[in-house]
Amino acid sequence: MRINLPSDADIQQVFPSTLMLADDKFLTDRKIHPGDEVRILGYPYGFEANDAGFPVLRSGRIASFPLTPTSKVQTFLLDFQVFRGNSGGPVYILERRALNDGDLTTVNVYQILGLVSEEATLNEPVSTLDENSVIRHQLGLGVVVQAQAIKEAIDLLPPPN
Repeated sequence: MRINLPSDADIQQVFPSTLMLADDKFLTDRKIHPGDEVRILGYPYGFEANDAGFPVLRSGRIASFPLTPTSKVQTFLLDFQVFRGNSGGPVYILERRALNDGDLTTVNVYQILGLVSEEATLNEPVSTLDENSVIRHQLGLGVVVQAQAIKEAIDLLPPPN
């Protein structure tokens, strides 16, 4: 989880923090719900956005309910086509929204909601007289591990030297 960047890396220093990882309070207070559009960074089939190696930015919509409590709902579904190379990519929300119906005032909503862990598939068992097999059907859905679980995993790491 901790890495040393090359001294010639042309990026701003990132300070380690779990403050950007969404928890139940964020999901509830900001009214995050199915249908909300989110963004996903990844490398579909290892494809890079440019020669510098940046990931591809894609989008999708939250496709399952409920999202909380994250202690019980540890994953959610995302409506976007998953490819090898998307796994581990961050899923985040970034938008302006009114928190109450009819409000003219909006707030910035931005937080990491989780990471892509796998493609959701429907497995169909097929039996013949001679063999049993399973046909996997792609559903165009990603499984996202909730950010709260990521925070809990980070909290288990020993402190930095």
